[in-house]
Amino acid sequence: MSNQQNNFTKSYHATRKYYRLPGVNALTIAIYHELLNMVNEEKGFAFPSRTYLENIFCCTPKSITEATKKLKEYGLIEKIERDGFHGGNHYYMRMPIESEKKFEEIFAEELK
Repeated sequence: MSNQQNNFTKSYHATRKYYRLPGVNALTIAIYHELLNMVNEEKGFAFPSRTYLENIFCCTPKSITEATKKLKEYGLIEKIERDGFHGGNHYYMRMPIESEKKFEEIFAEELK
């Protein structure tokens, strides 16, 4: 199993707890998994176009923006914005918190 496949499998299970956070929904987690799956291992980040994400998830630009804001807010991605002439944004992926205890400590305020 490649490192990318292993990370995807681990993240799938760990991201389930993120649904408990405000603003996180199925689209948010689906975008996270798609970005994780798209990481270029040589470059170390994913760089899909906004149009690609809109088309694959059949959603609006606003939905993509809201989802990536939540992923960034909760520490699952680092997003480097790029202008339209140089390709898609760069998304550096962070693995989700696996420990339930640590998750609840970090997001105690959001879980109230």
